[in-house]
Amino acid sequence: MFSMKTRNPSENYQKFRRIVRVAGLFFLIACCIVSLISGYKVVDVSIVDELTHNLLFKAGINMFGLIIAIVLYYSCLKVSYKDENNNSITSFLLMIFYNGMLFVTGSIFISAEAHPNLSGIILGSATCYNIFEVGLCYCFWSYVCKRLDIYSKAAMVADKILKVLLIPAILVILVNLFVPFLAYIDGNGMLVTTQYFFICDLYLLIAMVTSAVFVWFSSRAPFRHKIAATIFIAVPTAYYFITASITGYASPDAAILIALLIMFNIIFIEQFDALSKKKTELTTATKIQAAMILSNFPYFTDYPQFDLYASMTPAREVGGDFYDFFLTDEDHLCVLIADVSDKGVPAALFMASSKSIISACATESSSPAEILKKANNEIVRDNAQKMFVTVWLGILEISTGKLRCANAGHECPIYKSSDGFKLYKDKHFLALGIKADNVYHEYEIDMQKGDMVFVYTDGVEDAKNYENERYTAERLIADLNKETVKDPRQVIDVVKKSIDAFTMGNEQFDDTTMLCLQYYGCKE
Repeated sequence: MFSMKTRNPSENYQKFRRIVRVAGLFFLIACCIVSLISGYKVVDVSIVDELTHNLLFKAGINMFGLIIAIVLYYSCLKVSYKDENNNSITSFLLMIFYNGMLFVTGSIFISAEAHPNLSGIILGSATCYNIFEVGLCYCFWSYVCKRLDIYSKAAMVADKILKVLLIPAILVILVNLFVPFLAYIDGNGMLVTTQYFFICDLYLLIAMVTSAVFVWFSSRAPFRHKIAATIFIAVPTAYYFITASITGYASPDAAILIALLIMFNIIFIEQFDALSKKKTELTTATKIQAAMILSNFPYFTDYPQFDLYASMTPAREVGGDFYDFFLTDEDHLCVLIADVSDKGVPAALFMASSKSIISACATESSSPAEILKKANNEIVRDNAQKMFVTVWLGILEISTGKLRCANAGHECPIYKSSDGFKLYKDKHFLALGIKADNVYHEYEIDMQKGDMVFVYTDGVEDAKNYENERYTAERLIADLNKETVKDPRQVIDVVKKSIDAFTMGNEQFDDTTMLCLQYYGCKE
């Protein structure tokens, strides 16, 4: 069987990425709960002194910041579902996640501070805090490259350097756990930094300066996006130097969160509005496409010699599948089903054009092979997108039951006679739109009273369950033969229920279209 349509190879990765993103949200929520419980147990709220007040105030600020980070993460998660292909959202989510972990480790540090017996927890939380800062800075660089379209050779070199520097930056921080040359815990349970503590911040400085240089000298992104990125650099940096000069130590997690909120409002709110507008346009396109497909059944009420029924379920708002049926004269009915090689808006536009061309060609000839040949040449002539469409087309002579058919790369039809449903293995030829002057051949089926022909697109066979198993034509035929069906509507209803039971709600990635024609014969 001729087919060039392929399933998107990144479907499993997209699912995995969505799971990881949601897991990140729940992890942040869990950390918030754990931090609250641990803080309540460590800090003795019955002691009313200045130190306890300070600890509770700082812990409260951290918890409030973490809750805001969780809300911001959830908001970005909603945007990511509307725009799966935007890789910068992943980097931004990681930035929020690391910022949330800064609040978590900060809360643990504050809760354990001034407790000499918890010196290990104090130093461990401070170490984790510094590592999360390093991760956050690299994620920001990654975000800048993806969001602001920085893909020069210099940027590639800088990216490699920053990746390499990640290892020594983290190792230096971890070594301090065993050789406290950056910071240590004194006898009162307080963190004391040494003169070498600035080494922790070297990677942050390098990453931020590199990002700033490329933002303003290598990016062609809109000015407001450059401003948003600069805010992330400027606000925490200013906060860091101001508080460090006053107190000797700075934790810019709150300033980072403020910068993230500003970035979200400047960039992602704008993107969300654009996506909402796009969704409205797609909804309109869906209605227009639905109006192009005949869906009022029964349709030929004046023709008791036959009955037909069809359905189309796009995988997206608009799809590339279509079916059509119309009388070419009083004694001939043309039925067809087709599947465009793509999905979404491009496929829908190509579908509308192909449908019109095939219908026009069908009015000029009574031969299915000749119709496909003419339609193919018309489609090839104006096919700048190099798309193609598979087509099965049949013309029924109503008075005799003779069905002449031709197949342009489409799935084999299923035929029902007195022996039940069977796969009718017809000969396939090239899909329309690939090659000009292609030759098509037709075959003839002598339909008897009660016989049916069922045609469908590959979305039926390729429907998958959660074990990644395909539905297949064999399963389709077996399920049809299990049931007693009396008309075309029942056939399609049985297939729909069978697919639903097989997939168990698993998301499908291809359009599903079916058409069934039953011949009753002429009146005696």
